[in-house]
Amino acid sequence: MASKKTTIVSEILVPESEFVAEYTAHNPAKLLGVMLLLMKENWRVSSANVYTDKIKWDVTGEKVDLYGEFRCRDKKDSRTVVMTRIIVMGTQDPKTKMGTVQVKVKPKIYVELESSNAIEKAFRMAYLNMFYRDQYKKYVEVAKKRVNDFDDQVRHILEMEERAAGSRPASQM
Repeated sequence: MASKKTTIVSEILVPESEFVAEYTAHNPAKLLGVMLLLMKENWRVSSANVYTDKIKWDVTGEKVDLYGEFRCRDKKDSRTVVMTRIIVMGTQDPKTKMGTVQVKVKPKIYVELESSNAIEKAFRMAYLNMFYRDQYKKYVEVAKKRVNDFDDQVRHILEMEERAAGSRPASQM
Protein backbone atom coordinates (compact mmCIF):
# COMPACT_ATOMS: atom_id res chain seq x y z
CA MET A 1 0.00 0.00 0.00
CA ALA A 2 1.37 3.42 -0.93
CA SER A 3 2.01 5.88 1.85
CA LYS A 4 0.24 9.22 1.90
CA LYS A 5 1.90 12.48 2.86
CA THR A 6 0.21 15.05 5.04
CA THR A 7 1.79 18.50 5.31
CA ILE A 8 0.96 20.88 8.14
CA VAL A 9 1.83 24.51 7.35
CA SER A 10 1.91 27.21 10.05
CA GLU A 11 2.76 30.89 10.09
CA ILE A 12 5.71 31.78 12.33
CA LEU A 13 4.80 35.39 13.13
CA VAL A 14 1.18 34.87 14.21
CA PRO A 15 -1.07 36.85 14.27
CA GLU A 16 0.83 38.49 11.39
CA SER A 17 1.79 36.52 8.31
CA GLU A 18 4.84 38.66 7.56
CA PHE A 19 7.23 41.24 8.97
CA VAL A 20 7.35 44.43 6.89
CA ALA A 21 9.92 47.18 7.34
CA GLU A 22 10.69 50.24 5.27
CA TYR A 23 14.15 51.72 5.28
CA THR A 24 15.30 55.10 3.93
CA ALA A 25 19.04 55.01 3.39
CA HIS A 26 21.96 55.70 1.09
CA ASN A 27 22.24 53.08 -1.70
CA PRO A 28 19.47 50.68 -0.61
CA ALA A 29 19.97 48.74 -3.87
CA LYS A 30 23.06 47.12 -2.34
CA LEU A 31 20.68 44.87 -0.39
CA LEU A 32 19.95 42.91 -3.57
CA GLY A 33 23.65 42.19 -4.03
CA VAL A 34 24.28 40.90 -0.52
CA MET A 35 20.93 39.20 0.12
CA LEU A 36 22.03 35.58 -0.46
CA LEU A 37 25.07 35.94 1.80
CA LEU A 38 22.98 37.74 4.41
CA MET A 39 20.36 34.98 4.40
CA LYS A 40 22.99 32.24 4.50
CA GLU A 41 24.66 33.79 7.55
CA ASN A 42 21.46 34.74 9.36
CA TRP A 43 19.61 31.42 8.96
CA ARG A 44 22.89 29.46 9.26
CA VAL A 45 22.30 27.35 6.17
CA SER A 46 24.50 26.35 3.25
CA SER A 47 24.54 28.13 -0.09
CA ALA A 48 22.43 25.32 -1.54
CA ASN A 49 19.53 26.38 0.71
CA VAL A 50 19.21 30.04 -0.33
CA TYR A 51 17.60 30.96 -3.63
CA THR A 52 17.10 34.03 -5.80
CA ASP A 53 13.70 33.69 -7.43
CA LYS A 54 13.50 37.06 -9.17
CA ILE A 55 15.45 40.31 -9.54
CA LYS A 56 14.18 43.25 -11.56
CA TRP A 57 15.62 46.70 -12.23
CA ASP A 58 13.94 49.57 -14.03
CA VAL A 59 16.25 52.47 -14.88
CA THR A 60 13.96 54.15 -17.43
CA GLY A 61 12.37 56.67 -15.02
CA GLU A 62 13.76 59.44 -12.85
CA LYS A 63 14.38 56.91 -10.10
CA VAL A 64 15.73 53.40 -10.31
CA ASP A 65 13.07 50.87 -9.30
CA LEU A 66 14.32 47.62 -7.78
CA TYR A 67 12.62 44.39 -6.87
CA GLY A 68 13.85 41.02 -5.62
CA GLU A 69 12.38 37.77 -4.33
CA PHE A 70 14.47 35.34 -2.29
CA ARG A 71 13.88 32.10 -0.36
CA CYS A 72 15.68 30.28 2.41
CA ARG A 73 15.14 26.62 3.28
CA ASP A 74 16.14 25.68 6.83
CA LYS A 75 15.70 21.93 7.39
CA LYS A 76 15.27 21.28 11.10
CA ASP A 77 14.80 17.51 11.19
CA SER A 78 13.49 14.68 9.04
CA ARG A 79 9.94 16.04 9.07
CA THR A 80 10.28 19.80 9.68
CA VAL A 81 11.42 22.64 7.40
CA VAL A 82 11.26 26.40 7.94
CA MET A 83 10.85 28.24 4.63
CA THR A 84 11.40 31.99 4.66
CA ARG A 85 10.43 34.13 1.70
CA ILE A 86 11.85 37.64 1.43
CA ILE A 87 10.62 40.35 -0.93
CA VAL A 88 12.67 43.52 -1.42
CA MET A 89 11.22 46.45 -3.37
CA GLY A 90 12.14 50.09 -3.54
CA THR A 91 13.46 53.08 -5.42
CA GLN A 92 16.79 54.84 -5.52
CA ASP A 93 17.83 58.18 -6.99
CA PRO A 94 20.61 57.50 -9.52
CA LYS A 95 22.43 60.77 -8.75
CA THR A 96 22.33 61.00 -4.95
CA LYS A 97 21.96 57.21 -4.33
CA MET A 98 19.35 57.98 -1.65
CA GLY A 99 16.24 55.87 -1.65
CA THR A 100 13.72 53.78 0.21
CA VAL A 101 13.36 50.04 0.28
CA GLN A 102 10.62 47.87 1.75
CA VAL A 103 11.54 44.41 2.99
CA LYS A 104 8.90 41.75 3.64
CA VAL A 105 9.88 38.59 5.52
CA LYS A 106 7.38 35.70 5.41
CA PRO A 107 8.51 32.65 7.42
CA LYS A 108 6.45 29.45 7.51
CA ILE A 109 7.06 26.10 9.15
CA TYR A 110 6.18 22.87 7.34
CA VAL A 111 5.76 19.52 9.11
CA GLU A 112 5.37 16.52 6.82
CA LEU A 113 3.96 13.19 7.95
CA GLU A 114 3.85 9.93 6.04
CA SER A 115 1.30 7.27 6.81
CA SER A 116 0.03 4.25 4.97
CA ASN A 117 -3.44 4.15 6.57
CA ALA A 118 -5.80 6.10 8.81
CA ILE A 119 -4.68 4.36 12.02
CA GLU A 120 -1.02 5.13 11.38
CA LYS A 121 -1.94 8.74 10.59
CA ALA A 122 -3.85 9.00 13.88
CA PHE A 123 -0.82 7.68 15.81
CA ARG A 124 1.49 10.14 14.06
CA MET A 125 -0.83 13.05 14.84
CA ALA A 126 -1.01 11.93 18.49
CA TYR A 127 2.81 11.79 18.56
CA LEU A 128 2.96 15.33 17.21
CA ASN A 129 0.52 16.62 19.80
CA MET A 130 2.02 14.83 22.79
CA PHE A 131 5.77 14.60 22.21
CA TYR A 132 6.80 16.78 19.29
CA ARG A 133 5.00 19.96 20.39
CA ASP A 134 7.86 21.24 22.61
CA GLN A 135 10.42 20.75 19.84
CA TYR A 136 8.08 22.46 17.38
CA LYS A 137 7.73 25.47 19.71
CA LYS A 138 11.53 25.73 19.93
CA TYR A 139 11.76 25.76 16.13
CA VAL A 140 9.17 28.56 15.99
CA GLU A 141 11.03 30.63 18.62
CA VAL A 142 14.33 30.25 16.77
CA ALA A 143 12.62 31.27 13.51
CA LYS A 144 11.23 34.42 15.20
CA LYS A 145 14.68 35.26 16.49
CA ARG A 146 16.11 34.86 12.98
CA VAL A 147 13.63 37.47 11.69
CA ASN A 148 14.73 39.89 14.44
CA ASP A 149 18.39 39.22 13.65
CA PHE A 150 17.75 39.70 9.94
CA ASP A 151 16.22 43.13 10.58
CA ASP A 152 19.27 44.08 12.66
CA GLN A 153 21.61 42.93 9.87
CA VAL A 154 19.70 44.89 7.21
CA ARG A 155 19.90 47.99 9.40
CA HIS A 156 23.65 47.44 9.82
CA ILE A 157 24.20 47.04 6.06
CA LEU A 158 22.18 50.19 5.33
CA GLU A 159 24.05 51.99 8.16
CA MET A 160 20.90 52.82 10.11
CA GLU A 161 20.16 53.07 13.81
CA GLU A 162 18.71 50.19 15.79
CA ARG A 163 14.97 49.74 16.31
CA ALA A 164 13.24 51.18 19.33
CA ALA A 165 12.48 48.72 22.13
CA GLY A 166 9.12 46.99 21.73
CA SER A 167 9.05 47.43 17.96
CA ARG A 168 10.83 44.20 17.14
CA PRO A 169 9.21 41.87 14.56
CA ALA A 170 8.11 39.28 17.10
CA SER A 171 7.74 41.55 20.14
CA GLN A 172 4.00 41.02 20.55
CA MET A 173 4.54 37.40 21.58
